[in-house]
Amino acid sequence: NKAIAKKSEKDAINYANQYIVANIDDGAKKGDSDNNKLIWLPVSGIGKLCWEVFIYGTSPNRYKVYVDASDGKILGWTNLVNYYDVSGNVQIYYLPDFFDDPFDSAGFANGRITLNFVQSTYTDTTGYYYIDAWVGGTYQPIKSLLSGLYTDVRLMSGGSDATFTDYIIPPTTYNWTWNTDYAQNDELNLYYHVDFIHHWYKTLDPDMTGLDYPVPARARTPDMPENAYWDGYGVNFGAGGTYTRNFALFSNVIYHEYTHGVTGWIYRDFDMPYSGEPGAINEAFSDYFSCTICDYPYAGWRVSRDDSYFRTLDNDLVYPDDLLGEVHADSRII
Repeated sequence: NKAIAKKSEKDAINYANQYIVANIDDGAKKGDSDNNKLIWLPVSGIGKLCWEVFIYGTSPNRYKVYVDASDGKILGWTNLVNYYDVSGNVQIYYLPDFFDDPFDSAGFANGRITLNFVQSTYTDTTGYYYIDAWVGGTYQPIKSLLSGLYTDVRLMSGGSDATFTDYIIPPTTYNWTWNTDYAQNDELNLYYHVDFIHHWYKTLDPDMTGLDYPVPARARTPDMPENAYWDGYGVNFGAGGTYTRNFALFSNVIYHEYTHGVTGWIYRDFDMPYSGEPGAINEAFSDYFSCTICDYPYAGWRVSRDDSYFRTLDNDLVYPDDLLGEVHADSRII
């Protein structure tokens, strides 16, 4: 009987909205008054006249709130949207410097995770992910590739791309580690170090947007097995051969090739041909930054099977006396 309600429907809506915003969902807003009504609600064995009020929350939340029709007190509430949260932490193995280093591990940063082939999200910089699953209580596939916001690892020979798949029942917390059960050493190493060097440059220069895309990181490129190179859009690494080891197993090489992409973006509007002195400057930038990050002066250290290096930055070469006319050799002068 509305006649005995001391608080109006409008009052009840305001009380309900204020409560939800303050305590549950700060994105809530007043709901559809067509569905609000007075009901008798049993509270501690006593029926209390209350308003049943509907409040829309941050999508897709929708709340049903019980407001005492006598004094406006909130007697209870429920979210009409069933949640089936899936969250967890993903780690990844990588080689800190060289092919024979013991594995270290870090968060699988910025990696793409899919659930039930439809929903997807990206991990944060620590490897944490969260998905609000649409369906719970049944097995659903959770899947990931070595791909994310800033790199996309592709195996060009020797098998298919690394894939992680398992089946889970939401709601649940599910953690895993990208290790050699799911990917090969060079694939793991490429994902970690390409994502790392992207983050390193963005920290140095947040306005650098030129490589804010899933940069292809190709392992075991068959066309040049004993070389590594930037192709204008992605990084490519040979599997090695008679004289060299797998280029993707060395952080120094990965940082060097990625830096070519940074240099190309910074000088995109200028004439900087990859030959002569401009080409030497280009190579010098890549050597300088990769060696600085790794904290040793040897470019391509231990890639050769005799454990030597390609170039050293610790030298006394001068221009023009030591100019040889080859970009890698002349980069040492810079």
